[in-house]
Amino acid sequence: MKRIIVKGLPIIAFLVLAGCVAPQTEYNKRIAVGAYGEANKIATKEANKNNGDQLLWRLQAGSAASYSGNMAESIRQFDLAEDIFQKNDQKSVFDKGSAAVGGLLLNDLVFDYNGMGLDRTFCCLYKAIDFAAQGKMSPARTELNRAAQHQENWVYERKKDVEAAYNKLNKEGEKAAKEKNIDSIYSSQKVESIASDRRVVELIKDKTGVDYNEYGNLERLSALNYTSIYLAHLCGVFRWLNKDGGRNFLKDAATLAAGNQLLAEDFRNADAGRAPGNNVWVYVEDGLCSYRQPVTVIIPTHLLALGGLFVMPSAMSLPVLRERPPAAERYYVETSSGGSNQMLFLENIDRLVRTEYGIFMRGAVPREIARVLIRVGSQVALAVAANNTRDSNARVGLYLTQIGIGIFGIAVSEADTRSWQALPKNIYVHKVPCPADGKVRIKAGNMPTIEVDVPRDCPSIIWVRRPTAFAVPGTKVISFK
Repeated sequence: MKRIIVKGLPIIAFLVLAGCVAPQTEYNKRIAVGAYGEANKIATKEANKNNGDQLLWRLQAGSAASYSGNMAESIRQFDLAEDIFQKNDQKSVFDKGSAAVGGLLLNDLVFDYNGMGLDRTFCCLYKAIDFAAQGKMSPARTELNRAAQHQENWVYERKKDVEAAYNKLNKEGEKAAKEKNIDSIYSSQKVESIASDRRVVELIKDKTGVDYNEYGNLERLSALNYTSIYLAHLCGVFRWLNKDGGRNFLKDAATLAAGNQLLAEDFRNADAGRAPGNNVWVYVEDGLCSYRQPVTVIIPTHLLALGGLFVMPSAMSLPVLRERPPAAERYYVETSSGGSNQMLFLENIDRLVRTEYGIFMRGAVPREIARVLIRVGSQVALAVAANNTRDSNARVGLYLTQIGIGIFGIAVSEADTRSWQALPKNIYVHKVPCPADGKVRIKAGNMPTIEVDVPRDCPSIIWVRRPTAFAVPGTKVISFK
């Protein structure tokens, strides 16, 4: 009987965890085919529910509006998202007691979506691009400064959330263990011991690809793990063209992307005090970033140190990152005077997504282990009773009750797969002299040529967003007179 239960657990977990994700799925479908206006409507409808996912849907509504060229709506949605960010800054979502009493022992979805550093930087970055494309350079500069500040505060902000989650775990876990009289099974020390156990670490790594121990000390992470080269270079170029400095940003970009000749040249010229010249910088945001899917991880009971008592193997539901393909492998910029040149690869945003996912997992793994220990406590009590009864019918009844408790644990164990899924996968950059005919053409092997009009007498920036090979690219031009 026990073997049948164990073999059936993955099937039960799959059926239980196959929840409704229709709004996100429908949103993704619209983004993939370039139906940005429809995607914005889906996201706005979800955001207007004013629930714990409002921040995520505001971000996704803003990006869809931005890609469609509806800059006023994009800025409005991102402003609403920032209102939520600022509210969350007053008190971490993990510290909020009223909305999450007992929630930590259910699943992470009880907490409001809080976003991470990448969410904050792209929120400000997209606002800056939309302001600048409308010729509003002062608010664009402010938003770029704020994006850069979030980048500077990245380690501090992530540590704050990790520590708040850890404190919440200890507080609620110890309280629940006391209420259920399972102090002998649950303790904060035991949670940490199991989470750091080599066998558990390897199990989690095998299922999700993330090493729990790698993110134990965020201050040891290299700046390249969490700093956006794209943001640094765009900030630097914007300031340079706006006659507002930019040297330090360009230096950061050139340092992080050593070997990128364009970035090195821009820094050398800015460092020498040279003017940017009458050039056009082209940025292409290609593809869609990695997203999260749920995966079930079965924790062998012997790793829980339950004294040899039989309990159903305990299931944890964790998110695993899935990469998506780029829209194109190469892009080219063509002008009437300069011929055709392949754009330079600037940055892989998936790299930043993986870092933030790793930090999320640093908190998610011990929370899931705490939930497992609390849930198996009731099973242990039943196992003790089953071992002490001679009545075979009573023993079967106790085992069946254990099965019910185990299935309930699977039912409420749900992975937090929320993330801003409309962000780009790869960034490309190029620079060309402003063409005499004011025409810049952007090409890719699987894309109709994009022809963009730029001013002939002043430098400018062209921004292109292409989520998939099937989506119509969105374009914006920022001119500096």
